[in-house]
Amino acid sequence: MYSFDTISLSRQSNPALISKQIHLDSDLDLFFLIETNDSRLTDLLDRKILDASLGNIDLQNVYKDFSGVLENINGVLRTWRQDAEQKPKVHMVAGVLHRNTFLFSTVWRASCYLIKAEGEVLEITDSKDKPEEFVFISNGKLDVGDTISMSSRRLFKYLSESDFSDSLRDSDVEHFHKNISLILNEELWGKDIIVSSFMYYLELGEPATHKWKDVLFRMLDNAIVKRAIAWWMMAVDKMIAQKKYVKNAAFVGGIIVSFILLYVIISGVIAKTVDNRETINSKELIVEARQYIKLAGDNTGNPDMFDVNIKKAEELVSDLKDKNIFLDDVQRLLDDITVMKKQFNGVESFDETVDNALYTGDVGVANSLLKLQSKTYIVTKNSVVWPLETTGEPLVHIFSDLGDDSFVDAVALDDVLVLLTSGSKIVTFDTTGFFRYADVAGQAKWEEAASIATFGNNIYLQGRDNQIYKHAKSGNNFKEWQKYLSDADVADIGSVLDIAIDGGFYILKSDLSMLKFFASPKYRLESLTINKAPKNYDVENSLDPVRVKTRQELNYVYMLLNNKIWVFQPNTKSVYDTQSLQYIGQVEGKRHTIRDFYIDHDGELLVLNDAGVYQLQFEVSDGKLILR
Repeated sequence: MYSFDTISLSRQSNPALISKQIHLDSDLDLFFLIETNDSRLTDLLDRKILDASLGNIDLQNVYKDFSGVLENINGVLRTWRQDAEQKPKVHMVAGVLHRNTFLFSTVWRASCYLIKAEGEVLEITDSKDKPEEFVFISNGKLDVGDTISMSSRRLFKYLSESDFSDSLRDSDVEHFHKNISLILNEELWGKDIIVSSFMYYLELGEPATHKWKDVLFRMLDNAIVKRAIAWWMMAVDKMIAQKKYVKNAAFVGGIIVSFILLYVIISGVIAKTVDNRETINSKELIVEARQYIKLAGDNTGNPDMFDVNIKKAEELVSDLKDKNIFLDDVQRLLDDITVMKKQFNGVESFDETVDNALYTGDVGVANSLLKLQSKTYIVTKNSVVWPLETTGEPLVHIFSDLGDDSFVDAVALDDVLVLLTSGSKIVTFDTTGFFRYADVAGQAKWEEAASIATFGNNIYLQGRDNQIYKHAKSGNNFKEWQKYLSDADVADIGSVLDIAIDGGFYILKSDLSMLKFFASPKYRLESLTINKAPKNYDVENSLDPVRVKTRQELNYVYMLLNNKIWVFQPNTKSVYDTQSLQYIGQVEGKRHTIRDFYIDHDGELLVLNDAGVYQLQFEVSDGKLILR
């Protein structure tokens, strides 16, 4: 069922390192490794694990019983910690293999790695987490050829992914350990480490030919075939007295009829057997998919294990859809997977109701939502809709001079809306409902622009060449452009999706990585780290709008991506010292596509969708976004 090996590297004369593998029951094996700074504690933990495990983990309650074993060990650690003069250093892994499901938990810097049969390597422990005792259990199913590697230290500090996968090319854990021990001997100078690994495989069952013989005998051993054979024998006896040519013809005809009859019977039995087997197999796939979904739910604190189990569940559901069978069960599984992924990714859904509606009605081909002087405006392809109220119809101001051009983006500046057209022209709209084209001094025309932002009395155009152009306001018009980015940085940045300004410039690239640019007091262009980004942080449809928004008075950075509003928190409130963004959560509508949004202030969102404009309240608690 698996091949096991362990290595330990110690620079001490009396190393406190232990690794063991214990067969507890049929299809049930225990693995643990311990590294401490006190050999007495190591021996005590070794005995306690064996005493707590042997005979105490039932095949029907593996998860629950294993939890009890870990709690017993935690009791030893707490007692030792209270009594010891010096705080003990304990690195431990404890795991149970139940059939092909591996359950495990770790203490301090101990770690676990899943090396897939095809070579992919996943650290299935949280590298940032250093628990002083066993806190939670991770679990997942293993495929044939998968390898689990457990260590008392973080192996990714010393080994690359290729060190793992290349060392396992011969499908031999002993060979794997020999290769990595050479690397660890050089990298871990003066430190101890213990590594245990096992490769999961299936034991071969009886040959397939034997199974087919059994199936054939079962098909022939039934009343219909027996009655047919008896009838034929009686008919043969009656024909013995007939003439020779009659007997021969009847004999040959009987053989033909018998083969036809036998073929029909066997075909029917085989078809029924295949149908039954297909039904049974599909039911087993449904049960297995549900198990993977449950395992994913048990591992919400472990992103890699969650992802592995959800992917396996999705693969099984895809197989079921291809069979076009049990479609109601398949839909329920898909719904469960969707709910699980939303919970894991921190997605909050709101229902479009009259209770949270600012305005409901047909908004046309709307693309922008913004506020000016406390009033809310919708910008469509060729008009501005205003004012928006819960009662009464708003006015639709159409700019007939646009012709084939159309509005694509808009900002509020002083007492006017500044509208960008698809033809890279600037139009202003005042509160009296008057449109006018704005001129730019010193230029024959406006530069080619993809989006517009504002800060102070200036507008900033994100050029289609990925340059940022500043235009200061001058009366009803604007001064000529001022380039902000160096030509070298423009070339390095590549494709840009959008920009937002809070005193510095957030630059969202096409791969969803983020930069921050400062023009003064010193020119700076810095990459931002996005922490805790969920698995769905990706562009799903290149035709959907992607926008990033913030202002100097806001504490969060907001993004429209994949029909959801994403919220990120900068590492500092100083807009000039931003180094990273931490993912907080997502907001989505239950029924309608989000076209744009506006942040009145942190804690409130105005959402524009196909049905109107909705006002949402939210708060951030324990690093998570919650709709109120």
